Amino acid sequence: MNLRPIAFGLLLALVPASATMAQKKKKQRQPDNVPAQIAADTLAADTAAAAADTTAARQPADGQRRDSLDAMQRRIAQLERMLSQQRRQLEFADTCIVRQGNNALNAPYDERRLHSALAAFDRISSQEYRTQMLPLRRLLADYGSHYGQLMDILRRADADRDLRNPFGGEQTAQRYIDEIRQTAYCREVMQQEWVIPYLSSLVRKAIDRLKANKPGENQTANLKDLLTP
Repeated sequence: MNLRPIAFGLLLALVPASATMAQKKKKQRQPDNVPAQIAADTLAADTAAAAADTTAARQPADGQRRDSLDAMQRRIAQLERMLSQQRRQLEFADTCIVRQGNNALNAPYDERRLHSALAAFDRISSQEYRTQMLPLRRLLADYGSHYGQLMDILRRADADRDLRNPFGGEQTAQRYIDEIRQTAYCREVMQQEWVIPYLSSLVRKAIDRLKANKPGENQTANLKDLLTP
């Protein structure tokens, strides 16, 4: 009996059965991987959602920071404008104080006016400007002594009868002229850049009138209107 055909048939019969069993086993193992895949997909989805939420949250935060920065910059600009305006106001106030001092030097001697101008001068806000204007302050402070010295000479001259003497009036007048020129104001101030305008004018008028004093020609110096109480 030939056994080869029978063995071959049995082999063919066994192969499909083995393949079918392998496929069944494969199908049975497949469900074991499904939860892991689902978990991986879920994790990826959750990660993507979290990233989207983070991006969405970051955008409003960035916008708030920009708004805050813009508000701060606007506030800084506003403060700079306020400071600039205040600086201009202070500079204007300083110039008004200096003008007040100049007005006092251009007016007849007035102790109260000079005291007020000196007190105002010390309130000049700019240290640099105050230093620059120090000559003005010195003149305000010295006005009284310079004025008093000149008034003393003019009062004595006005009361001096020798000034009206036809034989020696001119020499007497010259003596008073020399005395005026020897005052501290004439020697130290009058030829400088910073002067007391009213006092300089008074000195020139007094000297001119004394020079014109010629009692022999019935021309006597009239100094009364130059004298102030």
